[in-house]
Amino acid sequence: MASNFPEFYPEDCPYAEAIEMDIVVYRYAARGYVCEKDFQSYYEKYPNRDFGQNECVACGVSVYKNMSDLTTEDKSQRTALMRRKANQKRILRIHITPKLGRVVPTSNHGDSHHTWWVYFDADPAPQCQVIKVGAKNE
Repeated sequence: MASNFPEFYPEDCPYAEAIEMDIVVYRYAARGYVCEKDFQSYYEKYPNRDFGQNECVACGVSVYKNMSDLTTEDKSQRTALMRRKANQKRILRIHITPKLGRVVPTSNHGDSHHTWWVYFDADPAPQCQVIKVGAKNE
């Protein structure tokens, strides 16, 4: 399993429970177009940070099954980071297929949040669409 992932992943990462699946998910878009930064993990953004026991999760990318989790007006349901990113008004719709990596639910609040460990040679961009919040998209 480790041969499909970047060398910096810790041993036993991703978790054994993470599976290849076919699922549509959402996350905030870095820009108004799909770019490599959209699939960058916290571990890649902050390589010198000590993530401790959360190192494996930090190697993955946070995604949500429900777009409404990113657009909710109920500020109590969003973290401070999510509130800042919500002002960008851009959400990435991603159709994750088995060839793009492994996914596992990792939510403490419902079942929407998942962690996606992207295969090192995967190109998720063709499976993505930038959505402008408030516009008709589908």
